[in-house]
Amino acid sequence: MNTSACLNNHKTIASIHRLFFLLLVGIAISFTTTTAVYSETFNFSALSDARTFLADSNNPLVSFDSSGFDATRINEPTVSYANGQWLMAYSGLPFWNNFQAGLATSTDGETWTKYSSNPVIPWQQQPWANMRVMPRTIMYENGEYRMWLEGDNQNLYAYGQMGMATSPDGFNWTLLGTNPLFDGGGTYGIGFNEVVKLGDTYYGYYRPRLEGGFYVTTSSDGINWGAGQLIDQDLSLRTATTFTHDGVEYILSVLRNEDNLPVYGLSRDGINFEVDSTVISLSGTSNFVFSTLMVKDGQIYGWGHRGVGNVNWSYGNTVAELVTTDAPDWSLLVAVPEPGASTLLVSILIAQSLRCRQNRREIH
Repeated sequence: MNTSACLNNHKTIASIHRLFFLLLVGIAISFTTTTAVYSETFNFSALSDARTFLADSNNPLVSFDSSGFDATRINEPTVSYANGQWLMAYSGLPFWNNFQAGLATSTDGETWTKYSSNPVIPWQQQPWANMRVMPRTIMYENGEYRMWLEGDNQNLYAYGQMGMATSPDGFNWTLLGTNPLFDGGGTYGIGFNEVVKLGDTYYGYYRPRLEGGFYVTTSSDGINWGAGQLIDQDLSLRTATTFTHDGVEYILSVLRNEDNLPVYGLSRDGINFEVDSTVISLSGTSNFVFSTLMVKDGQIYGWGHRGVGNVNWSYGNTVAELVTTDAPDWSLLVAVPEPGASTLLVSILIAQSLRCRQNRREIH
């Protein structure tokens, strides 16, 4: 037995133990402040062809009407597909600041028709949303449509909260009597972004109003929500969806990074996110803001609104648009990369150390 090699390995292992201790301390500290990381347990290189979205030739899908509840803006459309029916809920704005919930329908997800009985959820229906009612997510489950909303009750420095409405058909909506459901506990409530269901758990993503950040709250039924949790102070979520590969569900999201640019985020559990370091680009459109993401038939669909300048209002007009890109190779995306050379070296040295210890026991 080469005792000098064992002695050298013993010294090396001691150094590695100290290094790992410091590394673990660093990880522990980092995870008390953020769980969104630029790392590679997802293979982000698989997204190389999915980082450029192309504007749909039918854009704009839904436009402001110059009269009525959506006279000036079509903001933040949220889209669902169920039972062969496409539904788009959006925030319509007249010549004032009182957003209300409108609806449009489609047979193909590209050509849309406004619902004749808009707005489907007017303002001043409940005290918590007496000023603005803004759809954020539509989901169909158990024979019922569910819409999560953001609402507030005054024009400036309003207190934002999350609520819900339900519908048997997607057209006739009833606000829950238990609204509001969640407010985040901040000074001005929340800016609410999205609800995603992963497994049996609902994840509600939001930011404290006038503060920013990327936060999450969870629920077992979509109605009763737990305390909020910070994911990352420097990021914000625009929209998210789920995809399934080999029977396992994942969350795919569009985030805004610290430079306020769109990037992909991925999560296996709805709370710990990994962030792509390459910015998403848009072709054929500008001033586009994501508000819905969907994976369907080999493509990633993104709906959102685009600012079109001051067409009929000095505060600006928006329209709803669609952008698409080819879906990545999911197998490659979710594959955990092989351990690097440093990991293999540590494994080899640890194995040698164990053999040395065994030899020492045999000698004594």
